[in-house]
Amino acid sequence: MTEKSKRLNKLDFDEKLTNLFEAKGYAVDELISRGAYGQVYKARDLKKKRIIALKVMFIEKMKPKMVGTFLSREIEILRQLAERPHRFIVYILEVLYARGKLMVFMEYTAEGDLTVFLRKSGPVKEAQAAIWFAQLSNALHFLHIENRIAHR
Repeated sequence: MTEKSKRLNKLDFDEKLTNLFEAKGYAVDELISRGAYGQVYKARDLKKKRIIALKVMFIEKMKPKMVGTFLSREIEILRQLAERPHRFIVYILEVLYARGKLMVFMEYTAEGDLTVFLRKSGPVKEAQAAIWFAQLSNALHFLHIENRIAHR
């Protein structure tokens, strides 16, 4: 176990969870962000030698209706999409549940989501906005028409 892994292990994950990640072929490197319902970490897919993200959601902090209805449906949709990835939709690799936490290993986006990017960088030029809008439209078409999924 690396020094960084040991530091993370002490802060966020117990040894059993860290060992589970390693057995699945993942290593968690650093905390990227935290929110009301969870945290996002930069991680590595050791088998494919690529950077990924780990989103850890604290189930106990969520309302029961959110867990029972919304979250289970979202995870099912993400699993469906993992079988048919789209270049403008973040895909998941694996979902694990342990110790009251839902852990989603997923594609890493270096700039975070669009909201984070815009907060950091400010408004973009119309040409860039048009490109992003076309990409969003393409992704929504993929969801709605090709997969019959309505995004909320």
